[in-house]
Amino acid sequence: MTSEQNKTMTSEQKVAELQRIIERELTPLINYDYVLWGVPYYMNIGDTLIWQGTLDFLSQLPHHCTGTCPWDAYPDGNLALEKETVILVQGGGYFGDTWRDGWEMTLDGIKHYPDNPVIIMPQTIYYADKTLLEQDKALLSNMKRLTICARDNVSYAFAQKHFSSFARVILVPDMAFCISTDRLRKWAIPSKDRSLYLKRMDKEATGAPSITLDTTTDVRDWPTIDNRGGGMLLTLSKALYKFWWYEKNAPQGCLGYKLANWGMAQLFRPTLIRLGVRFVSGYRRVRTTRLHVLILSVLLGKDVVSEDNSYGKLSSFYETWLDDVDNVSIDCTAHGRD
Repeated sequence: MTSEQNKTMTSEQKVAELQRIIERELTPLINYDYVLWGVPYYMNIGDTLIWQGTLDFLSQLPHHCTGTCPWDAYPDGNLALEKETVILVQGGGYFGDTWRDGWEMTLDGIKHYPDNPVIIMPQTIYYADKTLLEQDKALLSNMKRLTICARDNVSYAFAQKHFSSFARVILVPDMAFCISTDRLRKWAIPSKDRSLYLKRMDKEATGAPSITLDTTTDVRDWPTIDNRGGGMLLTLSKALYKFWWYEKNAPQGCLGYKLANWGMAQLFRPTLIRLGVRFVSGYRRVRTTRLHVLILSVLLGKDVVSEDNSYGKLSSFYETWLDDVDNVSIDCTAHGRD
């Protein structure tokens, strides 16, 4: 791991470098009009940051998006796609069996289009169940033009071992790094002299804090997860999501479905990002067990310390991309790691 003496880049320089890597790796592959599938119509700010970064990246390309779908409503095979239409699958941390429902939705969706180019956007890949791994390999091997983007070295090595016999495997940073910095600056607020300990509350959590917390430190999860603070932004995001949930099973041609879908794509997404930016920017120092609080802190130029989630996602990402950034570090003693 890089020592403090080898910290050679500012956050701004690192973000620019990672954007160049994303452009270099992905631009040649998206050489035709595309669909973007698996977008996160749910209350996780981190996945919404990925979604926004993906849109900002794609907006620079000469090709056009011909359709999208949320994570739990992939086409069932009745959608007619030109053979050259590129299928882009939302990136994140659900490739494997940790968030199995989302990954099974993806597999069930893309299996109907084995002849199309399919790009699984940058993912952390993790399997605890080897039987599920073999099952997924059998399905994915039917895809004739599959590209798997791993977003850290551990996931890349895993994908090379298990999927490279039938798929192109490349190493690509998380798409959230492509979010427009103008958008972030517009929504950031002045920081107060307090610290944030962002401790995730879901199945990737690691237990009690391993550090001594002082009275200037707030222990939180995303406002959309712990339902604290957020004000009107949180209220609006919940209302939009509730409307979508009510209308999502309606016929896609009906007015209610169209309005709910428009609300998620055009209002819900920027509302969640604005809420996340205001939340993180309000703290002077950040310690986090969530990857996208780490990434958002880098985008905002914060001093940030990361700790691992339950299976090593943050340490692998840090060591792959961020270990030379001067205001970013990782606590490898937290939660028993060494």
